[in-house]
Amino acid sequence: MKKEKKHSTMSLTCSCGAIFSDDQQFCTNCGASKEDLQKSRYKDICEKAKTATSLKELEGLRASCDTISGYRNISEWQAFLDKKIEILKKKKKKKAGRIIGISSAAAVLVALAVLFVIFVMPYLPHFMKAEKAVKSGDYVLAIEEYKQAEGFLGSDEKLPETYYAYGAALQDEEKYLDAANAFNDSENHADAETRIADCGKALIQKKQYGDASKVFSLLSTKESKAYVNYANGMEQVQKKNYVKALEYFEKAGDVEDSAQRIDQAHYALGKEALSTDTDSARKHLQAAGDYKDAKNLLKVCDLMDAEQEAQAGNLNKALSMFKKLPANLSYNKIHAGERVKLLENSQPFLNVCGKWRASKNYIESRNVYIRTGSWDSWYLDEVETEQTITVRCILNRNGTFTLKGTVSYYYFNNYSSLSSQCKARLTTESFEVKNLKTLPTTVRIDDSTTLTLANGAFSVKYSYRDDYSVHFYNVYSSSVTYGTKLEKY
Repeated sequence: MKKEKKHSTMSLTCSCGAIFSDDQQFCTNCGASKEDLQKSRYKDICEKAKTATSLKELEGLRASCDTISGYRNISEWQAFLDKKIEILKKKKKKKAGRIIGISSAAAVLVALAVLFVIFVMPYLPHFMKAEKAVKSGDYVLAIEEYKQAEGFLGSDEKLPETYYAYGAALQDEEKYLDAANAFNDSENHADAETRIADCGKALIQKKQYGDASKVFSLLSTKESKAYVNYANGMEQVQKKNYVKALEYFEKAGDVEDSAQRIDQAHYALGKEALSTDTDSARKHLQAAGDYKDAKNLLKVCDLMDAEQEAQAGNLNKALSMFKKLPANLSYNKIHAGERVKLLENSQPFLNVCGKWRASKNYIESRNVYIRTGSWDSWYLDEVETEQTITVRCILNRNGTFTLKGTVSYYYFNNYSSLSSQCKARLTTESFEVKNLKTLPTTVRIDDSTTLTLANGAFSVKYSYRDDYSVHFYNVYSSSVTYGTKLEKY
């Protein structure tokens, strides 16, 4: 069994004839909104109540009030109509004398005056000022006055079109951000959304990207979101923050010239990384495609890679890389052709760059009796292959070189008559000599250790005297030649 919907004794009737129940918000027959019908009926009552003179019309309006009971200030209009109906009914009786009739007429006028003061006077001045302000183009004042009128004579319905007109005026003055906000307040009046988008695009043309982003944020379409990202990207380009710019442009789709801006960001990031991170530079420049001279800068990446090898002391590798580049290729005062000439004229430095293994060694611990000069010793003369020297010649900006590396060798630090108690140890020393134009023949590592270069091979000599008693002293010495080249740098 269906439950019957309950209706008030004076329910609201839809224009299609269907009756709204108390809790029903839309017509079950035609789908009309209860709120819209109440608003329309309220407006009709407000406009006709002041001018209605016949009892029938007044009673009809009073009945209409009952159908929207509780809506806005309808109770005040009910009281107004009740009073008018009461006065009109009394007038129709015509039982009183002429003096009484005159008094009744006066009473009606007084009542109407009171009602006018109560229901009309607070709002009418604001409404009139608003109407006048609209005609004179003072939309700010008009908007404020319509708000103060609080719905009087449909003033609330005039607000959207007034906001729209205000937005149009601001748009003509090229005050696009304010115009967009006014269009947004117009509750999508007419083509307000299109106008907002036009304001955003105008701001992009004026390169006011921050304001453009704010304008497009007022809209909720997919295209407007893309424009927000585009505007944000352009703002980051102005700040030269290409990492953030790239993120925004990649979200902007095909809006405006986003594709070209992506290439621009990749190009800028690639160029920025040339001197510090050629892998990153190469990645971005490849992504930039044909933008400007991106393809030529890819060759510059190879030039900078070669320069980095030279500055790391890997001269042979650097020379090989420089030779593969166009001789006229240059960047940041680095010329491929000039580097080739410099390195080819510095062949001795290239020859020693690499890792070498010991080819001959003599390591000794000698115990000397001071009184007679006699001595005993333990020594190693079989080649210990763990002993190596690593050499790099770093190319400096001024065209000189820095000789740098490490050398490892065995040495003794004690003596014993028992060989098991006298063992050589492996040590590693570092060396560095700056601003060289020619290779040195001797490099002093410390007071006991000297590195020498002869016939293209390095040798290390170590000697230390241990005066451990008044009768004896020990001499620890090492001589190692590194004649076997393992790697070329």
